[in-house]
Amino acid sequence: MASTNHDNDPAWWKSGAFKGALAAGIITSLIAGVFTVVAAAVPLWPFAGESTDAQNGTVTQSPQASGSSDGSPVAPFTSPPAPTGEASASPSGSGSAEDAAVRYLADMEAVQGSSNVHVSKLYDGRVTREFNSSILASINMFRSKYTYVYTVDGDWKFFRATIGIDVGSKPGAEVHFRVYLNDVAVDSGYVLTMQETKELVIPVAGKSQIKLVTTAQKSGGVGNSGRATWGDARFTME
Repeated sequence: MASTNHDNDPAWWKSGAFKGALAAGIITSLIAGVFTVVAAAVPLWPFAGESTDAQNGTVTQSPQASGSSDGSPVAPFTSPPAPTGEASASPSGSGSAEDAAVRYLADMEAVQGSSNVHVSKLYDGRVTREFNSSILASINMFRSKYTYVYTVDGDWKFFRATIGIDVGSKPGAEVHFRVYLNDVAVDSGYVLTMQETKELVIPVAGKSQIKLVTTAQKSGGVGNSGRATWGDARFTME
């Protein structure tokens, strides 16, 4: 291979200072180009735990990437769970505040007698009131007495009911209402006719059984029918 003859090169090319300056210029250009590329790319990929404000380009440190002032790691931030309401227990087991204070006998299984939930209307001589959870005893010429027995479960304090004869009865009906606790009569009871009602509030704390007895004194006029009503008969806490 023929050798290259540098004898005819210019003096400035042969100068070591020129060659050093040229090399330094090339390296400086390369470094500047690298920094330009890096500077253009950094805003596009924020560091882990940081977010970039699209409008002003600022970077915000997130709680997950934050550390303590002494440089020790800090557990990731988690939002506390939303508070939940505590369901209240009730003797009926439904959990609502209303059911915790009231239990209708028409919703219970009777120890004696067969009762279902009935809607009844009672007129007291002034206004007609509707009761949605009533016990009805249909008296007639063939049957004049009904007995219903229930267990006093839970910690109930009172038995409450509005007694009377349903407005759908025949005129002339007359019924004797009596309440027993543990087979002992609370009092002599109440004899009511059409357009008469009575509010009952009877303490039942410490008792285990309640008995409701209706006896027809008169079953009614034409058709001999009447509907003795224990309107919204229920246990309550107060």
